[in-house]
Amino acid sequence: GCGTGELTVRLLELVRRVHTIDVEARMVHETQQRAAAAGRCNLEAVVGDALRMPLPRRFDVCVSNLPYQISSPFIFRLLRRLSEGPPWRAAVLMVQREFAERLLADPGEQPYSRLALNVRLFARAVRIFDVRPGSFQPAPMVHSTVLRLEPRLPAPEVDFSEWDAMIRVIFSRRRKTLRAQFAKVSTLSMLEQNYKIWCSLSGERPSALPFPDLVMSVLEEEGCVYERAFAMDLDDLHSLLRAFNRKGIRFVNVQELRGPQGEYLPHQEWGDDGSD
Repeated sequence: GCGTGELTVRLLELVRRVHTIDVEARMVHETQQRAAAAGRCNLEAVVGDALRMPLPRRFDVCVSNLPYQISSPFIFRLLRRLSEGPPWRAAVLMVQREFAERLLADPGEQPYSRLALNVRLFARAVRIFDVRPGSFQPAPMVHSTVLRLEPRLPAPEVDFSEWDAMIRVIFSRRRKTLRAQFAKVSTLSMLEQNYKIWCSLSGERPSALPFPDLVMSVLEEEGCVYERAFAMDLDDLHSLLRAFNRKGIRFVNVQELRGPQGEYLPHQEWGDDGSD
């Protein structure tokens, strides 16, 4: 969002082109006027929702004082972009301090969450500085933190939607053991439906094991039956996802079209609803 253009006008002096999206037409109009008054013609400002509008085909840096209610879905969108086009170089974002604590948390810490895991897999995040409420007019009721995100390159070899869907499952009750998580009837039903569809699409013969036993065999082979999500690190979880996928167990709806040779085409959508 360009707001009244304070930051945008400063950026126009430093870069070749600035793309902005703001939901308020009056803010876009004011920023356009300020850019014109400063003699700058390198601004592209549009009215719209930053969660729905197409992002520029290519951009190097994302800078935003994010509305706190969209911090999570917008960051997920930035991470998803890494699989869809040229990687961006950095994102400098201001978020609510409590949100930043969740994003920066390490395994085993109280704020450690799905958000922290997804960011950690695809980017490096560092805290730049905190911002007090008195720095704003009017002053909000919360403290803020400025973060810098840098993509991990090359991007990890992981299906983004599969990864996030698995993390959703195991973080739904993050202090429960994985054995308990994957014994839930709703989880098993969803995974078994996807498994049957995947077997049909890929031409694979389903396992002779009852499906709950097949799922448990993956946990046993990975040595994580009694692990808890909040204490598992990135490598362990990445290895677990690969193990499930090797057995044909998928975490997203796999009703996909086949490729030109009839091959199964993996899902490439992130599937995020903005929850942490």
